[in-house]
Amino acid sequence: MCCRFTQRLSWEELHRLADLIGRPRNLAPRYNIAPTSARAETVAEKPMFRTAFKTRRCIIPAWGFYEWTGKVGAKTPHHFLARSGEPLAFAASWEQAKHPDTGEPLTSATIIVGAANNWMNRFHDRQPIILDWRDANAWMRGDDPGALLRSPPEDSLQEWMVSIHVNKAGIGDYDASLVDPIAAVVP
Repeated sequence: MCCRFTQRLSWEELHRLADLIGRPRNLAPRYNIAPTSARAETVAEKPMFRTAFKTRRCIIPAWGFYEWTGKVGAKTPHHFLARSGEPLAFAASWEQAKHPDTGEPLTSATIIVGAANNWMNRFHDRQPIILDWRDANAWMRGDDPGALLRSPPEDSLQEWMVSIHVNKAGIGDYDASLVDPIAAVVP
């Protein structure tokens, strides 16, 4: 799972979902974002993620995410989003380091992925950990964040096939047509 995703939410929409602080950044709609990812089963133990998981948890808001089916060279992309139409809240952690060349602060985030629920398993055996927005504060400040690392309910997502132009990261990043359905898919 490469966990590419889409984000077209405004600061006002995000503020309605969660008690946000700080100034808005990077909120232009994007339709092919390619971040790094981490497995829920090991995020609390692996040295690369352990400290961030304990002290630097965050939520990455998303409108949807992509997954692929088919054989190598003929992959079909699918766009997944909440059946409710509500934005998704990906469980994530963040890290800050110095850029090796410039010494400038470099902030990165990692979306945490876990085992897919039965519905998603038709497409892939992993999926992003999607939090209920009501659990946002518990995720950010809670003592037991591991309790929230679970698959979403079976009926929480919908999907449709989209253009193969999504197949290459960074292509069409600002092109809203990337998420247009190309064919109806029966759930």
